[in-house]
Amino acid sequence: MTRDDQETIRQILREELMLDMPHEIQQPPPGDGVAEQILIAAVLNGEHKPAEFPQLEADHFSEPLRRAVWSMAGALVEAGHKPQLEPILKALQEQGFAGRIAEHLVCMRNKSPSVALLDLREYAARVTELWRRRRMIECLAQVAVELRCGATRWADARVRIENHIAEYAA
Repeated sequence: MTRDDQETIRQILREELMLDMPHEIQQPPPGDGVAEQILIAAVLNGEHKPAEFPQLEADHFSEPLRRAVWSMAGALVEAGHKPQLEPILKALQEQGFAGRIAEHLVCMRNKSPSVALLDLREYAARVTELWRRRRMIECLAQVAVELRCGATRWADARVRIENHIAEYAA
């Protein structure tokens, strides 16, 4: 059996077995949309730079659009430019984001009041913590599926979980 065949079987089993789990386990915890929007607004308004939140990465945001905006704003700032909406909008559309993106970004930028750096750092810590939780739940769900279908041994599962904890520890 090839590696692709094994992965296909794991995917099918994962989907089948997850149907038996409670809804709360199937869905990872959401991100904190308010905290994410406030952080993005602080950068889009030019009040702060992504570098002021070194622990926060684009992948930590819970939605693809917010991840993309944070990444693009950071790239613009690193290049010495102010993160303006027009180039970000154009890049988002090129990446396939459609719909009311402009309206969403303008609203995100305008609705957020000026927030103290200390508060923003707390928001960044919360976004990062929720990301760690989502990653842990994904790891545990994968290990649970593999254990249930016999694709891994208990000792190997334990090592994977311990490695995951070490990798994503605060």
